[in-house]
Amino acid sequence: MRVLIKFMYLGPLFTGFQRGNGTNSVEDRIISVIREYRLGEYVESAARTDRNVSAVDNAFTIDTDEDPRKVLGILNSRTQGMCFHSFAAVDNDFKARHCKRKAYRYLVFKPSDPERLRQLLQNFTGTHDFSNFSRRDGRNPVRTIERIEVMEYPGWLSVEFTARSFVWNQIRYIMGYALEALSWGTEADPFSNATEKPKLAPAENLILSRIDYEGVDFKTFITRSKQRMLLKELSRTFTMGETIRETLAILSDPEGQRNNNTD
Repeated sequence: MRVLIKFMYLGPLFTGFQRGNGTNSVEDRIISVIREYRLGEYVESAARTDRNVSAVDNAFTIDTDEDPRKVLGILNSRTQGMCFHSFAAVDNDFKARHCKRKAYRYLVFKPSDPERLRQLLQNFTGTHDFSNFSRRDGRNPVRTIERIEVMEYPGWLSVEFTARSFVWNQIRYIMGYALEALSWGTEADPFSNATEKPKLAPAENLILSRIDYEGVDFKTFITRSKQRMLLKELSRTFTMGETIRETLAILSDPEGQRNNNTD
């Protein structure tokens, strides 16, 4: 049986996401527990986040003969800095990477003119060649951003990017450009040949907030004690600890967007 598992993790506690990326990557820790307890075979992840990037809603598939609740229970008890919160039985040929859309949130302290930041970011919605706003990895740099939404909270902003897929470092380069452009006196076309490659915004403020799948019915499996412990660790880990802790608490509400997988 193939099972799709959703989980959250604190990026700065690991050496990266991808297996083999040091001795303490997110994938390495998951695979180690799966093998130690003979839970099945890890197949693939939905998204490989950069080092220091966190997630509320990443996903991976496992082929297993065990009850999924047992699998999540063992993973939650044997890992630190992660919380495995929901699961779904899927077809045996299901690919975790083939999602309907992904959403990331980038958190920043509130600038003096949030509306101008909103306007700058709207230049990036739609279909564009993001060569100047990504790290080259051989993939097609043309991507379509469906929506960029700026949400205001006391003292800080959460910028959510929604698309079917992103290229490497795309959001961090966009945020680097937009935050620098706030100080410019004139408007500029970010996709002009004259635009220099922007600075890369810090990874710590980026969170993979949602992955949506078509026709997948997730069942919620949450250990509240594990979740509280994770949020407590988070507040000590980040420069913007309280801000990100509040965001994760909002995003990890089981009655909220975690189960919103068919919009």
